[in-house]
Amino acid sequence: KMLGGVSEELFGQMFGLNHETLRHGGEALLAGKGNLGESLFGAGLGGGGLQQLLQDLKKEAEELFTPQATKRPLNEAIRALSEAQKRAKEAALPPEVWVKQKQGLEDALAERGKIEAKTRELQAQQNRLRRAKRVLPLLAKRRLLLERKAALGEVIGLGPRAAQEREEALRQIHEAAAQIERLGLEIEELEARRGAIKVPHALLEQEALIEDLQGRIGGHRTASGDLPR
Repeated sequence: KMLGGVSEELFGQMFGLNHETLRHGGEALLAGKGNLGESLFGAGLGGGGLQQLLQDLKKEAEELFTPQATKRPLNEAIRALSEAQKRAKEAALPPEVWVKQKQGLEDALAERGKIEAKTRELQAQQNRLRRAKRVLPLLAKRRLLLERKAALGEVIGLGPRAAQEREEALRQIHEAAAQIERLGLEIEELEARRGAIKVPHALLEQEALIEDLQGRIGGHRTASGDLPR
């Protein structure tokens, strides 16, 4: 606690100098070309590793950036940054151009909203027309059926004995058909018999005589009844 958190190892490196560390410090002083601070700090760390570390850091720094070099990573990054800043400055728009483009964008968005609304309206109309196109043949068929139904007249309701009445009507139809066939044969027979009759046309021409006979037949019948008396 009194050392402020300094560990035993760090305290020994910084303040625990001995013959070995002093010898390494002298070597570091010679390697540091008279830089006493670096030599003493290296001696405190236990050797001349500080000079080697500084050389490594210097070499690494030169590999990253040198004022004259052009192909160092940091130089390349600085040049790329400058070029990017230049391009960004060139690409930057003046305020009036930005305002104009912003207004143009808002106008384009408003126009797009109108077009989208019109598109939705046209799509709805197209859907209605498609449904009407599908329904039109059915409507024409329905109208034809309604006309045929109207031509049939009022539909007569069938009673509970409709099936029996239909069977009875069919039986009567069959009987009537058989009777028609039988009467047809009789008509043919009668027509054949009529054709065989020889009509006395000469007698039929005596119309006055026939009427006279018809008038006299009544008296003849009366006389036939009076004759026995």
